[in-house]
Amino acid sequence: MKAPLSQVSGVLVLSVLPLIVMVVIPGAGVLTATIKPGPARPPTKAAILLVVDKSAKELLFVNLRSQEVEARVPTGDGPNPHEVVVTPDGRLAFVAIYATPGEQGRVIQVVDVNERKEIARIDLGEYRAPHGLAVSRDGSRLYVTVEGSQALLEIDVPTRKVLRAFKTDQDVSHMVALSADERKAYVANIGSGSATAVDLQTGTVSQIPTGAGAEGIAARPRSDEVWVTNRAANTISVIDTKTDRVTHIIECAEFPIRIAFDPAGITAFVSCARSNDIAVIGGHEKTVFYRIATGRAPIGLLVAPDGQRVYAANTRDGTITV
Repeated sequence: MKAPLSQVSGVLVLSVLPLIVMVVIPGAGVLTATIKPGPARPPTKAAILLVVDKSAKELLFVNLRSQEVEARVPTGDGPNPHEVVVTPDGRLAFVAIYATPGEQGRVIQVVDVNERKEIARIDLGEYRAPHGLAVSRDGSRLYVTVEGSQALLEIDVPTRKVLRAFKTDQDVSHMVALSADERKAYVANIGSGSATAVDLQTGTVSQIPTGAGAEGIAARPRSDEVWVTNRAANTISVIDTKTDRVTHIIECAEFPIRIAFDPAGITAFVSCARSNDIAVIGGHEKTVFYRIATGRAPIGLLVAPDGQRVYAANTRDGTITV
């Protein structure tokens, strides 16, 4: 039985060439091997993986049953795309255009998932270098980190207008995650080795020291926790969202760079770009249970909506391992 289109997963992102950023739209597809994007093929009804290819400057629609590219949406001749996220109803995809030749980017590409074409661009005005993306559960708000402006933006999805800007005042505000109750947003700041907590109700902003190279960030489902991967420190910081304090530090070598959870929040998966593997960590135990070998330099991670598969994007191979 095919899953409805409305069951859409989170984001899979990379930050090294060739960049591959993924979002799964469930269907009846089954993926059992490593895949490498190829030529476009006619569309089918199988599960679809959205992949941002930084080198080719395209958003790819990959059929998970056939492991072939069904469609390609250009992001532009010059723009440098970095991240992608999909609304919970599966209708819209947003691609962060990080840079254009000679300058930092300032737009978000809007793609109609069903039609597989660009339908709009969101102009961020004075804000530069959009990178991390997150969408609210009701699909009404898009949150975007802007590294060049040291800020987090809140965008109204229906009108495509910037509603609020929250200054992080931190270096390289890279990725963003919403707390499980969506009352707060958390931004990982690579250069400052910190996470910025933004109270979306009051607008209050506070800083949480985590560790050198804070990059990956994710909220643990069904909990009051946000986990941050500190790539240069080879650690993971666990933040209590009630107090905005670090409660646990997990050792995790080498170069932990992204993190994703299963839907129940029982298991965390951390891509380690220098050891070429994924660390599997108990959500309750805060301990590394075992490791899974991948291709070279895995960065982006995505757990399928049913929790049965994990997708890892290997940046130096240009492949996706499942």
